[in-house]
Amino acid sequence: MNESGPPQLVDRTLSKKDEKIFDQMKKRFKRGMEYESFARKNYIADVRFAEGDSVNMNQWSDTILKTRGGKPSLTVNKTRQHNLLILNEQRQNKSSVKIRPVGNDATTKAAEIFEGLIRHIQDFSNANEAYDCASYCQIYGGMGYWRILTDYVDEESFDQEIFIHRIDDPLTVLLDPDTQTYEGSDARWGFIFQEVSIDQMEEDYPGIIISNNTVLDVELYTDSDHIIVAEYFRKVNKKKEKLHQLKDGSIHKKSDLKDMAKSLLAEQTPDADNADPSDISDLIDSATNNVRDIQEIEVEWFKIVGDQIVERSIWPGKYIPIVRVIGEETKVGDKVDRKGHTRALIDIQKIFNIMVSTAIEEVALQTKVPYMITPESIEGYESIWAEANISNPTFLPYNFRSESGEELPKPERIQPPMMAQGYLEGVKMMGEAFKEATGQYQAVQGMNGNETSAKAITTRQRQSETSTAHYVDHLSQSIRYTGLQLLDLIPKVYDTKRVAKILNWDGSRHTIQIDPDHPDAHTQVQDTSDFNYDPNAISIIFNPTVGDYAVYSDVGPDYASQREEFFNMFSTMVPQSPKLMEIAGDLLFKAADVPFADEIAARIRRTIPSQITSDGPVQNPQMDQAHQLIQQQQTMLEQLQKELKDQQIKQATDTYKAQTDRMAVAAKVDPAAMEVLVRSMVQQILGESANINQVIQQHQQQPQPDQGEPNVGGVPTNTGPNTGS
Repeated sequence: MNESGPPQLVDRTLSKKDEKIFDQMKKRFKRGMEYESFARKNYIADVRFAEGDSVNMNQWSDTILKTRGGKPSLTVNKTRQHNLLILNEQRQNKSSVKIRPVGNDATTKAAEIFEGLIRHIQDFSNANEAYDCASYCQIYGGMGYWRILTDYVDEESFDQEIFIHRIDDPLTVLLDPDTQTYEGSDARWGFIFQEVSIDQMEEDYPGIIISNNTVLDVELYTDSDHIIVAEYFRKVNKKKEKLHQLKDGSIHKKSDLKDMAKSLLAEQTPDADNADPSDISDLIDSATNNVRDIQEIEVEWFKIVGDQIVERSIWPGKYIPIVRVIGEETKVGDKVDRKGHTRALIDIQKIFNIMVSTAIEEVALQTKVPYMITPESIEGYESIWAEANISNPTFLPYNFRSESGEELPKPERIQPPMMAQGYLEGVKMMGEAFKEATGQYQAVQGMNGNETSAKAITTRQRQSETSTAHYVDHLSQSIRYTGLQLLDLIPKVYDTKRVAKILNWDGSRHTIQIDPDHPDAHTQVQDTSDFNYDPNAISIIFNPTVGDYAVYSDVGPDYASQREEFFNMFSTMVPQSPKLMEIAGDLLFKAADVPFADEIAARIRRTIPSQITSDGPVQNPQMDQAHQLIQQQQTMLEQLQKELKDQQIKQATDTYKAQTDRMAVAAKVDPAAMEVLVRSMVQQILGESANINQVIQQHQQQPQPDQGEPNVGGVPTNTGPNTGS
């Protein structure tokens, strides 16, 4: 109860604005419930049937149970197992959110940081629990939901975090029926409602008058101690805006461009605040390549207790924070139906239960007496025959003649109880019907089928997975939509400078600093690939407001499963290629799930040459020395070639100048003599060029002094003429 005293009377008169909100809320709720009434009724029936057992008897109708009286009515629930095959497959192959850059200074590294933040949000929110719960509801009953919300980090902080919470009962959610997508990304409104104790409400909202007269006509399991509490989200149009695409390709709203234009004018004139609006418009128009109208949308949130709005706020995102997962959806006329994997198995399961129960009933009604005998044939041996089914006598005596000498019939063993062949065939036929209705054959159930080769088994498994792939696909679409919402929320929620964690795909964590004022999308501060990297030290400065990004989803085994598969594959390859350990042994131990595996991987990595790992200093000194000697020799040879060429070119230039001077004089005295001089000059130049090549070849054939030992690390240091080429 409220410690501040009894609840105070409050003014329960609604404002005109709130009256419109309530009217709209009631109309939308009524229409949504009418639209989904058929699907909601079937959801309850399907889930109850799929979870039927010998206690709740949900797979038997009351009418059939009455007609059977006290006869065996068994439940052999095969429907649940077929549903679990899909559910557990989805648990082993989770959909993951992937981000890619699309423009406006977005970078691939920043996209990876977004992915790491989303994985971190999913991890500390225990989002897998929300996904698994929605997937269960989707497969068993046809629809499931989870929600996204924000809350403060702690009681002494203004920083908020994003959370993904499960919704265990999809019947407590109502989404806009006009949405055209499975996941509900285009919904304009939505409800989440639940039962809460009145004591809890009085504690949370002291002073309000609690009323059971809820504005929503909800059929839940309320009693006098509980009340319906509803959350209502709606999109509202705020204002129209112009969107400009500038000639440099960037995109801005007109309101932002006005501020940019004023800043530009301020650099040109001191009185920019009083600038003529037409000048600002002309400046924007001159820089604009394309323009279109857009509608700004805001998401409002209301919390209704009974018939009162006790809280209201603006949701930071642009989507209704409710994510839907659909199994199959059909619409005929004005009725919509949603169904999961259970619906197609209901009749088969009913027949299967009846066949098993009737077969057991028939066997139970057959006699269990093992022998047919006459009283005279066992006269005197009654005690032995009475214990025949309890003890294990060596023999069973009997009288073969009567006292009058007549031959008595021999005791005969009766055939044991037999199950009718029709029931056996019926049970077998229904077992095959389960497989045909689901497409889940022996291979996908882990049973031996007719397939013998690995390829045939894999093909049959793929056929089975294909028959239920739409459940996995719809869940993947919903997780992708969740990533889209998180991508929209992160820049708005993480809007102040703070330190945060990101979760990498391999399970490791890095510390980053989020800075909305940072000029770039990201700046690397520390190398996270270093084995000595401190995960608590800031590695990256990240600005989530820079760049445009797109979201897609990827379905596959989680990192732990992939690591195990890699370890098994690598282990089988090493005996065939032992040198593989010398160049990639660190990766094998990095994937091993044993103590000190990371330390062993780090030690092995330090022995691998840097030209293989492409990071850090060279870890093989002998190999490094050999490469240095080769490089030095090549440098000396190139320098010598340059010096010789320079010297010969100088000599050729001087000779050419002298010859030119002679030709100039000869041309004045005797033009015929000029031809002789030209021929002589050309022959001399060609001869000198040949001499240069001869000198270079002689130098390459000579051994180079002071080059160390003749063999360093297995690489010759007195390199021949082809070294370094």
